Amino acid sequence: MAIYKIFPTKDTSLYSISSSMNTGLDEIIEASTNIQNTLPQVSRYLLQFSQTEINSWITTYISGSGVTVLNTDIGGSDFLYDQTMTSSANYPTQSDGVGFITPSWDLIPSSSTGNGRGQHFNVQTHGSYFIPNRNIADTLVITPTFTANNGTYGPLILSNDAGGVNLTSSLSASINLTIHDNQITAATIVNNGSASYVTSTLPGTNASFPYFSYFDEKDLYLTQAAVDAALGAGVINNIDSNGDPELYFKIGADDLVTTVTVLEAQPPYGIGYRPGDELVFKSESFAGYPMSDDITIKLSSPSVSASNWSDRQFGVDLRNSAAVVSGLNIDQVLKVYPVSGSWGMGTGKYNNAPQTTDGASWMWRTYSGSDAGALKWQTTGTYGDKATASFASTAEGGGNWYTGSNVGLPVIQSQSFSYGNNVDLSVDVTDTIKTWNTNSLVDNAKGFTNDGFLVKQSSSKEFVNSQAVTATFRYFSIDTNTIYPPLLDLKWEDWYYNTGSSNNSVLTTPEAFMSVYNNNGTYYSQSVERFRIAAIPKYPDIVFQTASLYTTNFYLHESSSLYAIKDTDTNEFVIPFDNEYTKISADSTSSYFDVFMNGLEPERYYTILIKTVVDGTTHVFDQDIMFKVVNG
Repeated sequence: MAIYKIFPTKDTSLYSISSSMNTGLDEIIEASTNIQNTLPQVSRYLLQFSQTEINSWITTYISGSGVTVLNTDIGGSDFLYDQTMTSSANYPTQSDGVGFITPSWDLIPSSSTGNGRGQHFNVQTHGSYFIPNRNIADTLVITPTFTANNGTYGPLILSNDAGGVNLTSSLSASINLTIHDNQITAATIVNNGSASYVTSTLPGTNASFPYFSYFDEKDLYLTQAAVDAALGAGVINNIDSNGDPELYFKIGADDLVTTVTVLEAQPPYGIGYRPGDELVFKSESFAGYPMSDDITIKLSSPSVSASNWSDRQFGVDLRNSAAVVSGLNIDQVLKVYPVSGSWGMGTGKYNNAPQTTDGASWMWRTYSGSDAGALKWQTTGTYGDKATASFASTAEGGGNWYTGSNVGLPVIQSQSFSYGNNVDLSVDVTDTIKTWNTNSLVDNAKGFTNDGFLVKQSSSKEFVNSQAVTATFRYFSIDTNTIYPPLLDLKWEDWYYNTGSSNNSVLTTPEAFMSVYNNNGTYYSQSVERFRIAAIPKYPDIVFQTASLYTTNFYLHESSSLYAIKDTDTNEFVIPFDNEYTKISADSTSSYFDVFMNGLEPERYYTILIKTVVDGTTHVFDQDIMFKVVNG
């Protein structure tokens, strides 16, 4: 799992008490209703995050340029691929034959040219090509027992060596045989120039009258006529007991090149693959088949669609930390909308005298005045597709925002507040992010431009002249001198659990030592670090071995182990436990998780907590695993 944080590029509050006052540099952003001079005054705030940063995150970690998850449910259709061999140019690059269909293997690629990892594949193989230079003399039988499957066999060359005794196959000049209904129905010459195959029909070939070959009691054999037609007279002089020139042979699996015919992604593993990635399957993966080279599969798709790729699961939360929140004697609601229209942050503060008016205010989007560049929030006429505004007749302005999207995603979010509960703002804005991304990267005629978020109270609580129902919501801005600036939590599915060849067991006792054995203690703020977990029982089982019982590392439970990170000084979660996005991964080395340090305030200490299920019970381990983030 992974969590990435980005911070606003600008923010400001809009106050109805002044139509033109800008507060872009205030340490506080506010969405409140206050009674002043017997009149209700309303504030709302704006935040905007860089679309470039959002797009970069999506392109790198989610989809965009093709970083996706191989779909594990592709409706029975085979995933498209291009196959190559890593060594011999004589091996085929494609096959249209049926040959010998083998049972499927559930394989993991040994390596990949891309960032993908861990994907299990269902690989089915067949052998429809004779192995280059394989001696097939031992397969010559008078009474073969093999009944050929319908399909195309080859490329095959039968050449005379030592008087027709030793027959070999190669892929240099060869013949394809098409088998249907237990007889050869066609034969084609195949020219192997490097790795390309050009076919042509043999002279005299008649699919309805295969004069050059036949089946007798389901025994497949080639007559001299067939060989002569394919390769010229005098190649083989093999005379049967009746004096007829003919060659019997049996097709066996050991004489065939093993080629991949079906490649399907299997649940539950695999992340980060792209169309064009090359997956390498080691030859020893295909035990029992004469593979001398590794198989490389190049993933390809004419279009990245839901039929063969799926987006990685992700979510985005808008988070604001509370400075002062009051008036929760009754339930209150904050609404989060996408802003309609650009705006300027400005350089003002609430208490400036005279007022600063160089940015967004209650009436103005940019700056106030009669200059040509000054723009007002729209208060009359048509607001645009799915856009609106809300204000009192005596205080026109307060921003414009969207209530829907032509992408079809819900873009209005809200959070309810009640006395005694958490007063920080934390809302899921994933659908708004998707809408912005659609407009920015996919189709600028869909969705809408990222002009940020507007946060306000519900309309029923604004402009109400009653202290009994008014509330104050003040949050820290990007100009705060605290560790609580506004942010977007970008979260995505990055979990990978495959212990490979490791024989280490899963922890089964809550009495255990828990540590991060590769913790360096100090990390730069721009780094991405992988923390590896050492889980060791306090009282290990006694076994007969020469090494210490405490040197064996145990894995954490596969699907119910989480990590969290706290600020050590404040004891507040900066990355809380999350059942979807902080799951602990595992590979052949150990259990682990990755941390993007950019989302942690520099020059502070942090504590790692680990939650896991042991014997059906959930346990949280807080064993003073600490580190510091520094600038750089």
